Formats: sequence, C-alpha cells, structure tokens
Amino acid sequence: MSFFNLDPAILALVAGTVFFVLLGILIMFVREVNRKVIFGIVFILIGLTLALFAAGEPGLAVIVVAVILAPVADEILDRLGIVD
Repeated sequence: MSFFNLDPAILALVAGTVFFVLLGILIMFVREVNRKVIFGIVFILIGLTLALFAAGEPGLAVIVVAVILAPVADEILDRLGIVD
C-alpha cells in the first residue's frame, strides 16, 4: 500500500496547494523563461504522469498534474495581461 493511496479529497487539497504555491513562485520570481522550456517541462511531466498512473500511483500523478497546470496557468495569466 502506498502512502499516496489516500482519500481523494485529501489528494485534491494537496494538489491544489502544490498548484497555488508553484503558481505564486512563478508569478513572483520567474518572469523571463523561454516558452519552449516551459512546454518541454510540461511534456516531460505529462509523460511522468502517465508513467505514475501505469505504475499504480494515482496519488502522485494527481500532484504532478497540479505541477503541470501551474506554468500553463502562469502563461495564460501573462497572455491575458493579468500578471505582468
């Protein structure tokens, strides 16, 4: 039994926390990152998510999905002009 086979509500809270902390770090500290680098990291993390699901670790995969969505959300906020 894995540590991350917890209640889905707890996993959602952990994933949400990871998402917002990483998004805050990206907004405050990382402004000049090449988009190709961000998209490369996103594709690597998508592969990691699929591998974790295949290995039977859906809890870790949910957290990795939150990590994937943070740079995507940062890019969307930057393009909309909400965050400079």
